Amino acid sequence: MSTSQKEFFHPKVGKYTVVKRKNSKSVRLTIKPGNNISVSIPWYTTYKTATLFVESKKEWIASAIIRQRERDQINSLINKSNPVLKTLNGDIILQKEPANPSCLKKKPIQTTKDNNLTIKYNSSHTRAEISFAAEEALRQKAKEYLPQKVAQLAKKHRFHYNRVYIKKNRSNWGSCSSLGNINLNIHLMRLPEELCDYVIIHELSHLIHRNHGEEFHSLLDHLTKGKSRTLASMLRKYKPIL
Repeated sequence: MSTSQKEFFHPKVGKYTVVKRKNSKSVRLTIKPGNNISVSIPWYTTYKTATLFVESKKEWIASAIIRQRERDQINSLINKSNPVLKTLNGDIILQKEPANPSCLKKKPIQTTKDNNLTIKYNSSHTRAEISFAAEEALRQKAKEYLPQKVAQLAKKHRFHYNRVYIKKNRSNWGSCSSLGNINLNIHLMRLPEELCDYVIIHELSHLIHRNHGEEFHSLLDHLTKGKSRTLASMLRKYKPIL
């Protein structure tokens, strides 16, 4: 037998397979669609060496998995006959059009009607270009909606903040800086309104309590009428990716 393998689990990256190969000369990491992670190691290398390698690369692996999910999701979206991204203030519609010499190699075109944004693309555009156009449309939606929502909730609950920044993060939905700035992820626009509000209230609460201690959670629970744990559990089912 020229190979031998074992399955392991890492709390940050999930399951992965370590494969010993007689013809391998170095440790190699592979991530395939579906979060299939494998580590190939030389035959006489220990499994512990592989697990230590995964531990040292855990942040990179986690980011790579998210990038893979983004590619899978945008591919799935593009392949649909009428792809639509639902947002809190209208739809983002991806509309494929026939290619013609006048539009080849140009960027996807964005048009607006009512509250909906349509991104017109053709076969000359790459998936990366279409994905970028969709994210820019989502950013535009976020800039129109989120600062007003922060102002509304801050006034309601008597918070005083500095500025609102709209960002694209893969690791969190939002944050609150020491300067009193509220940073929010563009992907909040794709959440149910109740969860978007929860994230904003969570970050506003950090203006009072900078950590996640007992006083912070008590305030958050009060502001969400006792639903903070339920909302946090619901939020974990979503990922801040396209």
